[in-house]
Amino acid sequence: MRCLRQARRGVLAIVVLMVFLPVAGAAEPVKVGVYARALGGQATFKALAKEKEVKAASFKDMKTDALLAYDAVIICACTLDQPEQLKALRVFLACGGGLVLNHSSCGRGRPETFFPAVVKKVVDRRVDSILVVKDGKHPIAAGLPEQFEHSYNDHLFLEPGPDGTVVVVDREGAPVVVAGAVGEGRVVFNGSLPGYWYDLATFWQGEREPVGGELQLVLNAAKWAGAGRVTALPADELAKRRKKAEADLKME
Repeated sequence: MRCLRQARRGVLAIVVLMVFLPVAGAAEPVKVGVYARALGGQATFKALAKEKEVKAASFKDMKTDALLAYDAVIICACTLDQPEQLKALRVFLACGGGLVLNHSSCGRGRPETFFPAVVKKVVDRRVDSILVVKDGKHPIAAGLPEQFEHSYNDHLFLEPGPDGTVVVVDREGAPVVVAGAVGEGRVVFNGSLPGYWYDLATFWQGEREPVGGELQLVLNAAKWAGAGRVTALPADELAKRRKKAEADLKME
């Protein structure tokens, strides 16, 4: 009788392990911050908040301490021209963070982007809503249809830098999504504008959650950019990287 009870306990223990081990071993969702003070930011945040693969939050303070609460940050359409903002983004990347820039935040109107090794400059805009996957093997293209539509009426096309990989182009073959590493971090330039809708026929426009291929692109870009998991770094390693990055910026 004792042997039977012991056998049952053994079976129960195995069942418990089978149930809980996959949960314990499951990867933590990538922590993604979406900048609220940008066109399309609120709708993009709402869409990502429903996705289990990421843990999304909305933020308004673009300072280093705020950015380091996330593995990746998404900045939708806005003008990045404040020195302190740019410094914070550079330190965040140097620490291993990921950055996704959408539409005008890519550096529209500037002679050179902030990360020219990945994208040299924004070339121009095109009034069209169709995008085409160029590099289907890149993680950012995972699950994307060969061709898909974005919700805004135009997109920007880009000139890749020497370290940039073109993932998505438009129907004319011009690069729209370009990704690459910057130090310990990663940057994705996306010339389209997820989270914002414009109807050329009626001129209606406003924030709207991305869906379909556009949402998949946003999700993939955030996950790829945040793969360095800066939020999981030991405190001493993070402090070391940050100190070096801030010292390097002072020397520029």
